[in-house]
Amino acid sequence: MYRYFLFILIYVSCFKLQAQEEVLSLEEVIEIGLKNNYDILVANNNLEIADNNVSLGNAGFLPTVDVQGQFAENRNLRFEATNQEDSSFVRRNLKSTNYSVDAVLNWVLFDGTKMFITLDKLSAIRDQARWDAKVTIESTLSNILAAYFTVINEKSRLSILDDALSLSKERLKIAEDKYKIGSFSKAEYLSAQVDYNADQSALIAQKGVLNDAKVQLNVLLARDASQTFNVKDSLIKIDGFFDIQQLREKLKQENYQLAASKIGLQIAENEKNEIRSELLPQISLNANTGLGGSNNPVGFLRTTQTTSLNYSLTASWRIFDGFNKNRRIENAIINKENQQVSLNQLQSQLLGQLETQYVLYQNRLELIRLEVKNVEVAKENAELALDRFKVGRSNSLALREAQLNAVQAAGRLLNALYEAKLAEIEILRISGSAISEG
Repeated sequence: MYRYFLFILIYVSCFKLQAQEEVLSLEEVIEIGLKNNYDILVANNNLEIADNNVSLGNAGFLPTVDVQGQFAENRNLRFEATNQEDSSFVRRNLKSTNYSVDAVLNWVLFDGTKMFITLDKLSAIRDQARWDAKVTIESTLSNILAAYFTVINEKSRLSILDDALSLSKERLKIAEDKYKIGSFSKAEYLSAQVDYNADQSALIAQKGVLNDAKVQLNVLLARDASQTFNVKDSLIKIDGFFDIQQLREKLKQENYQLAASKIGLQIAENEKNEIRSELLPQISLNANTGLGGSNNPVGFLRTTQTTSLNYSLTASWRIFDGFNKNRRIENAIINKENQQVSLNQLQSQLLGQLETQYVLYQNRLELIRLEVKNVEVAKENAELALDRFKVGRSNSLALREAQLNAVQAAGRLLNALYEAKLAEIEILRISGSAISEG
């Protein structure tokens, strides 16, 4: 029995260890985000609502039919009547009933073409909802990509600090050994110990930063924030080469926010035409059919039943309403002008953002080329400093300086790569390109 439980314990432990080793690729992160992200789910639901609203009934093409039924019962405790021969009779506990069922149809046959305009407006609202959904998906994917590359960046930074700690550990071991044989002073040994402890502290702090980055990615993927994982990529790669003029033209034609705003102009035009249609008369068909009857225990007509069918055409035309329609039309025209101004403003803002990100991207590419050389030189210098330290031709201060220079150079390279990647993602998003390929 003990061995059985031991086997179960080992199996569960191995399963947990395997679960902790989940490795996510960029493609998997995008797939999970598109499926689970809450903002995307809400955007898709809003699109479904807008799609449901595009119907003939919602636009006013179809009639309305109401059905109404009624049943009434009357009880008379005492009924007395006199006939033609002057003889009277009395009845007690009499009950009479009345019932009716009516169906009423109202159908607007002509409303100044307003129903056609409304249907076009509903279709435009649906199209705008589609672009809004694309904007949400695009923005969410951009955030997911940024979070994914943040994890890679912090993971790489952790690796740099881990290498620095290894170097400090080796230096501490050398200083300890030489201190024991009297070649180093205690100050040298304690200095190595302090630097080693500082590198340990930096490594621990970086682990916290990396964990925070993973939590943020989990949140964007709508997963348990504490779920552990690793990322498949270990380096940030810069792939893009951009032509700024082509980017500007692509933005004007394919940016999702601009596309949604352009449809806003169409919606404003439809709203103006809807009001103008009210200047024309309205023709409606009204029909009513019903079934009714009554049951009376006394009287000439003991039982009655009726059926009816009534219909009519109604034309109405409001020729004056205190100039309210003119006021509403003028306001609709102004609203359309505001939509055009907003569209121009949005395009100007997006072009400004594109210019900013493009300049930042080019700047970071130059930094990358420079820092790659600096990292190679700093790494070689740190290795030489360690070799000189081992044979006693250099002191701990020079070694520490070379070590810090190597760490700082590698950190600057990581920053340049990371910022260039974020700028690349933004360029693709703003210009309306497929950011999933970033």
